[in-house]
Amino acid sequence: MTVDHDTLPSAAILPTALATNAWTGERAAAGELVTRPAGWIVPTMPRVTQLMRPPRPADPTDPTDCRVGWALVLPARDNDADDLAHARDAEQPLQDLLAHRGPAAKVLRYRPDYGHIALFEADGTPVPTSGAAQGVAPGCLPRYLLLAAGPDVLPWALQYTLAAVCAVGRLHLTGLPLGRYVEALRRNSPVGPARYGAPLVWAVDHGDGDITALMRTLIAQTIYDDFRADSEMRAATLLDGSRATTDGLSLALATGDPALVVTTSHGMTGPLTDAAMLRRDLGLPVDTLRSIVTADEVLTAWAPNGAVWYSHACCSAGSDSPSAYTGLLDPQSDVHAVLTAVANLGPTVAPLPTALLGAAEPVRAFIGHVEPTFDWTIEFPWTRTALTASIRTALYHGISRGEPVGYAMQQVWRDIGPLRQAHADAVRLYEDEPDQARRGLTAALYCRLAASDRAGTVVLGDPAARLPLPN
Repeated sequence: MTVDHDTLPSAAILPTALATNAWTGERAAAGELVTRPAGWIVPTMPRVTQLMRPPRPADPTDPTDCRVGWALVLPARDNDADDLAHARDAEQPLQDLLAHRGPAAKVLRYRPDYGHIALFEADGTPVPTSGAAQGVAPGCLPRYLLLAAGPDVLPWALQYTLAAVCAVGRLHLTGLPLGRYVEALRRNSPVGPARYGAPLVWAVDHGDGDITALMRTLIAQTIYDDFRADSEMRAATLLDGSRATTDGLSLALATGDPALVVTTSHGMTGPLTDAAMLRRDLGLPVDTLRSIVTADEVLTAWAPNGAVWYSHACCSAGSDSPSAYTGLLDPQSDVHAVLTAVANLGPTVAPLPTALLGAAEPVRAFIGHVEPTFDWTIEFPWTRTALTASIRTALYHGISRGEPVGYAMQQVWRDIGPLRQAHADAVRLYEDEPDQARRGLTAALYCRLAASDRAGTVVLGDPAARLPLPN
């Protein structure tokens, strides 16, 4: 604003004298201003030195920030350190992905002789998997870790350990499927509003007494309710009960083209006497007619093209050996027979995520379970309280908002550490307090089951991948 002094009243012009309400005994005190009053009117202010405050923290959802970082985790080799640092022993698409991630990315190496307590820089410097500073500087552990090998090379147990402190995912593909996935990841095409606004929830329910009823109520229904309450997702579809069939799923995928798919069901773990068929069908969703949903049926109906799929089903992500539940179940029980047969397959990734990640237009990520989920890990056994809020938060408040998939899933994984500590406390109660032994044993069972369940919920694909949002 420009002030025109010629238009102001005389009172607005700097005076030459000021009157006061002071009385000298003879008259009111007044006085003329000094010739140059600006020195008093606008005094020289002392220079204020900026306070030494900590810098603003890095945005944990930004893997391009070197203080956050992203790392490609590969098995250790005896190669030249420069070759190891640039992943020259890896397939070309992985080298391309590393380059695409830019200066906020590095390579770390896994050495089985060190267990899961440390990863290693290319020069052999150990990076502790717990307690290390975050970022890509030497000796630091990036927040986002992509295990680039199958669980036979980089064990599931390593992924479980890292999930307690990092956003971790696995990419086990090779050859053409690997190239397709990396190219789609780099291209990162957005989805349209129609795809984003029409998530699909498919929930099998075999009736009261079956765990599928619990999963439908406490997982599928609550997530669907979140979608439907969102003004941008009111085209969400819930297929449950008699509608949760293979044909129903295929039709919904074809017509709705959802960007987010959530399925709850049993996962196929048979026939137990035919290892080849068991491996072929491992973890495939079992529909309401007790038929399996195959990857071919899904991909014939639908091109994922950047979608994210969450499957709450036994072995939907794969198998491990030995089973995390060895020694828990009666040797004569069905569950023991299933665990034994599945463990005999060795550490594997299930066929559905393998097909979806390696498709011509692949998913961004697949989230599933290694081994089974138990009813105790879905509903608190003593109060019947739902234990699925973290899944709901990860899928709706995280992934649907465009957070990196691995970061969103930390809502689920953050319980691993407290559950393990609670397990240790319960064991002490069992061992040290004879009159509380049964209570301690029951609490220890719950804590170990729940910790294993959270850790066994894994991301397949790049943990820094995001659900592509509409422009």
